[in-house]
Amino acid sequence: MPSIRFGVQLHPQHASYQSFADAVRQVEALGIDSIWNWDHFFLLYGPTNGALFEGMDAADCHGDTDESC
Repeated sequence: MPSIRFGVQLHPQHASYQSFADAVRQVEALGIDSIWNWDHFFLLYGPTNGALFEGMDAADCHGDTDESC
């Protein structure tokens, strides 16, 4: 029987680089198999002047913190 894998999507908006990196570490510590983000260039909810990491910045954060990389 195939194994089940779990992933988590993190929204890289309205957060600092550090808090996003902390979220990546917390998800990794839970044993989640994959972490996903989006490639939007605009905020999807909340104030329109908040912080936003586009897809490559968010991926950089994943690679900077993910122990499996």
